[in-house]
Amino acid sequence: ALNNDPSEILASCSISNGTGDFDYTLLLIDDKGKLIDSLSGTLGDNISLDNANLSAINWAPEPGIRTLILRAMDSRGIEFASISIDYEIIRSDWNIGLTGIELIGTGKNQQIQITTIRENQNLLSEADCLLTVESDDYIGEHIIDPSGVYLLPKIDRPPIPDGSELVIQFNCAFPWNVESNLNDNEVRIILTGGKDTDEGIQDFETGLASALLVIGLASALAWLVKNHRERKEMMQITEKAIMQHLSKKNKSPIVTEEVKEEEEEEIENTTSLEKELNAQNEVEEVIEEELDEFELRLRRLGKL
Repeated sequence: ALNNDPSEILASCSISNGTGDFDYTLLLIDDKGKLIDSLSGTLGDNISLDNANLSAINWAPEPGIRTLILRAMDSRGIEFASISIDYEIIRSDWNIGLTGIELIGTGKNQQIQITTIRENQNLLSEADCLLTVESDDYIGEHIIDPSGVYLLPKIDRPPIPDGSELVIQFNCAFPWNVESNLNDNEVRIILTGGKDTDEGIQDFETGLASALLVIGLASALAWLVKNHRERKEMMQITEKAIMQHLSKKNKSPIVTEEVKEEEEEEIENTTSLEKELNAQNEVEEVIEEELDEFELRLRRLGKL
């Protein structure tokens, strides 16, 4: 028989013998064929073996489901009895602890980073371990390798609104579901920074562009109104100048006649003035001639 306690496995056997000597061998082996313990002996006529104990104290199986088999054979190697039992072998001399949690970045690209401490993590090279993420109705799982060179898990933020509490737990599947410290397998955080700053920048840029467009349209409208007013004023000035020109043109014959009369008067005055000047010149010439004759007479008298 084999007991069910994996921490203290004990095998026992009883044999009843008839007439004649009986040689027996008891073997305790595991599922990999390794001999754990054995016992051999001989029973005489009508002598029974009440209880033979075998121990598995030196058995150091790998974690998982392991099987021990107790076999009883005679002197010819023929098995006349056997029993087997499965054991759940768990190793707990290791620890993975979650020490902190922080949010990296903002918006859709935000990530969650968890810091850890480890002990005997090399034992977990074949362990199936997860980070479980929970918040209200959301549950997510992320596979991690706790035996790696570094253990600084970083996961994408789940689709959960700001202000929600996020709970992250570390756990491993059997046979690594028990560790030396089960009190450091959970961290919590209140989510923030879920709104993308780029969206705010885009909203600002969109608002700025809209404002500039409105200002541009208002400026263009004001320019058009001003241009229309100035054009209207120019049209009025032009019309006024044309009207004045037409009115002057209608009065031009009378003005022309008056001008002609003035010109004729000026011509007549000029002609009379020229005549007077010519007459004066003639008188001066006569006086000069008389003076010349007088001088000549004086010179003659002087010579005498």
